[in-house]
Amino acid sequence: MDIFLLEVLLDSIAQFSLVSSNNNVKPELVQRYCQKIDRILEQFEPVCNEIAASNITLDEQLVKVLKELDSAVNEARELVLNWFPVMSKIYFVSHNWTDSASEAVSNNDHIEGPGDANMVSQVSSDLTHYSSDTSGELAQDAQASSAPQREPDFPPRLVDARARSQSMFRRASVSRIISSQSMDSRPDLSGVESQVRKLIEDLKSDSADMQRTATEELRLLAKHSMENRIVIANCGAISLLVGRLHSTDPKTQEHAVTALLNLSLNDNNKIAIGNADSIDPLIHVLETGNPEAKENSAATLYSISGIEENKVRIGRSRAIGPLVELLANGTPRGKKDAATALFNLSIFHENKLRIVQAGAVRHLVELMDPAAGMVDKAVAVLSNLATIPEGRTAIGQAGGIPVLVEVVELGSARGKENAAAALLHLCTNSGRFCSLVLQEGAVPPLVALSQSGTPRAKEKVLSIPFYFFGSTIMSVLGFSCFTNHKVLLVLLGLAYQIYSHRDCHAWPQGHAGWHMIVPLVHGLSSGSQ
Repeated sequence: MDIFLLEVLLDSIAQFSLVSSNNNVKPELVQRYCQKIDRILEQFEPVCNEIAASNITLDEQLVKVLKELDSAVNEARELVLNWFPVMSKIYFVSHNWTDSASEAVSNNDHIEGPGDANMVSQVSSDLTHYSSDTSGELAQDAQASSAPQREPDFPPRLVDARARSQSMFRRASVSRIISSQSMDSRPDLSGVESQVRKLIEDLKSDSADMQRTATEELRLLAKHSMENRIVIANCGAISLLVGRLHSTDPKTQEHAVTALLNLSLNDNNKIAIGNADSIDPLIHVLETGNPEAKENSAATLYSISGIEENKVRIGRSRAIGPLVELLANGTPRGKKDAATALFNLSIFHENKLRIVQAGAVRHLVELMDPAAGMVDKAVAVLSNLATIPEGRTAIGQAGGIPVLVEVVELGSARGKENAAAALLHLCTNSGRFCSLVLQEGAVPPLVALSQSGTPRAKEKVLSIPFYFFGSTIMSVLGFSCFTNHKVLLVLLGLAYQIYSHRDCHAWPQGHAGWHMIVPLVHGLSSGSQ
């Protein structure tokens, strides 16, 4: 639980940094605030990594603080994404807006203003992690904006994949800030509720056209507002939308699955969708839908699997097979959504074997080609699958070791970390895999990673010699020696030479080789101090 909480926080920090680094969606003033927040978060990240690496148990007070920090980071990210001029009090002063003008702003849905429609698309795209509900609506957004602009492609994140605290979603930041000036400016949802109830009646109609129109309008309502998502769910639309997943009309099916995806941004709706017997209908869409419907079905499975109970339900259904099929043969976006869903599912231990047995490993190894643009996603799933024997065997058989070594050398910081973790698992109790890792030229990048990687990556690298030489060398030399990069380089190089001739796990302490290793290691270790 402690490690999970830290990983969630680290992922939230990474997501904020991603948004902060995109200068196209905010003015200079907001950029400066983002830079300040980034500098603060940079201090937290190494601390969290060190705590995670030490495996210490966190007390209740620290757990509470970490949860509050995670919520604050996510709320800051939402504020940056939702920023527009009327959120600034300075803006009101400098433009000498009257109370009537302020009231006019508050009484109009902010998404209708010039230039704001594309921003809402950016927010929706980023929060869903997959630009899911944009392909059919960017054209509409562009028409609504007097100065249309291309939606930035925020990379989908493998986030953490766990059910994270999303308290920021339960109170809209825009409404909260504007309401500080006028209590009367809060949105009136009675009109939305009436509209939703009318659409629900249309969903029950026998007319295919009315059903198609109703699902599309619910999809759009659920896209733009957290309040709308809550109203739609409270009016009982979820079960009806689940029923429309079996529609023989492709557009109705697509609108229904995308509406469910948008609704799933709310944690309570994740639970409600899971409880509405939605898994089999979502699988049906994965198998029969058009490309966008398949993508959004996979994305919905990812989203609702943020709830642990849904991870179990999805894993025990037959969803993994169709997800692997989408991973292999889907569109580029479909492959990314499938990989993200499989990552989330692989967190639950019993799902790992199912994913391996469905043949995912071979496709994940293929997707580690940089040209596919999915290296980090693929290596993250492989790192999870490498924790079981069947996963390690499949990775070895699929030729995964060379590409994992390549990621350690050339990948992103998170990719290197996950690749090192996967290699560590592969070396566990397998002399053959140890030999393959070394033969693929892993020594230089592993030594480099031990110096420049994240704390977790360093921990994994420093553990690898243990599996090359066994517990004997650890007891004789002491673990502190392994933190010296010169010692590590010598040991890994020596392991490479020895593994061509014998199994180092069986290398006895009395062997003549020890007379070379022990003085050399202690000399290097003391000489660098």
